Amino acid sequence: MGYEQDLGKNTLFMIEPFYKFSLNNQTFLDQAFTLTGVNVRISYQFK
Repeated sequence: MGYEQDLGKNTLFMIEPFYKFSLNNQTFLDQAFTLTGVNVRISYQFK
């Protein structure tokens, strides 16, 4: 799931949300970490 926009002849703009979670506890206090955010990318194609 995300959004992609063509900005010109050889350029793409992409926005992708993400969610990551750990499958097991990562610290001695048995804490589980999760991350959420948005990846923003610009892709150029040189020919």
